[in-house]
Amino acid sequence: MKDKLIKTQLWYIKKYRGNTYFISGGGWAVTLQPRRLMLSLLVLLVLLVGGCAAAASSGDGCRAGCPLALAAYYFSEWSNLTFIASIFGIGDYQELLPYNPAITNPDYVVTGDRVYVPFPCSCLALPAVPSSTFLAGAIPYPLSRGGGDTYDAVAAIYANLTNAAWLNATSSYPPNRIPPGAGKFKVAVNCSCGDERVSRRYGLFLTYPLWDGETLASAAARYGFSSPEQVELIRSYNPRMEGASGKGIVFIPVKDPSGSYHPLKSGVGIDSLLRAFVYRMLRISRSKLHGTLIFNSCSSMWNRE
Repeated sequence: MKDKLIKTQLWYIKKYRGNTYFISGGGWAVTLQPRRLMLSLLVLLVLLVGGCAAAASSGDGCRAGCPLALAAYYFSEWSNLTFIASIFGIGDYQELLPYNPAITNPDYVVTGDRVYVPFPCSCLALPAVPSSTFLAGAIPYPLSRGGGDTYDAVAAIYANLTNAAWLNATSSYPPNRIPPGAGKFKVAVNCSCGDERVSRRYGLFLTYPLWDGETLASAAARYGFSSPEQVELIRSYNPRMEGASGKGIVFIPVKDPSGSYHPLKSGVGIDSLLRAFVYRMLRISRSKLHGTLIFNSCSSMWNRE
């Protein structure tokens, strides 16, 4: 039987010497038996399709967060800046003002306006599945002293920035009653740190809840992304939100207090993550693969901009 060669963007797979396969690409190579080959390819495919970049917009499979993200808080008739600051763990409402230049009088904010609240965007893990990670702010919400807090009640306070189902998934407390002795309850508000596969120009993102009548396109236009090319850019950051209307959250690039877009800092993209994962996997499994691992420093294709 002639050797079979399968070429892909990142590696090639060649069958030789009976039932042994040779895999190479990106500076690494290994010989595998058939049973191990299929498992390895499946893992690689999941990584590539899933897009496990450290700064992925959705945050699925994150490895690190970023120091700053913004939340668009819907200002209702019973809101005030002191209250908004307090539920985000901010001691002084004046810390909000640099991110809200349109607010000229802190004592008067128009109902329906959005107040932009800064918070750190962290890489967190689901309590039930610690290996499943996501990008979110762990907002310290002060619980009622008498108890009786529920996920529904807490979610309502955060004005569609989260919901009861997500709080249930990201917390270990019973859904109908959060223990009063739990201290400050961590509210998960999803966020984005940008995506180097989409653009390095944008590194500061707004978590924007869609309200009645709003769509991804209308939210994008609200922040200056209205041309077809710009809307397509926003779609790239929100692949699951096309067609959504009046519910869900979207991530929009926004300017920092200086009035400039905050560039994305160099991070670990999918190529680097894949390289590190493959190297670790092959080293750990070397004794079980019945093959030889060859790893060299030819990593230019993994580190290109």
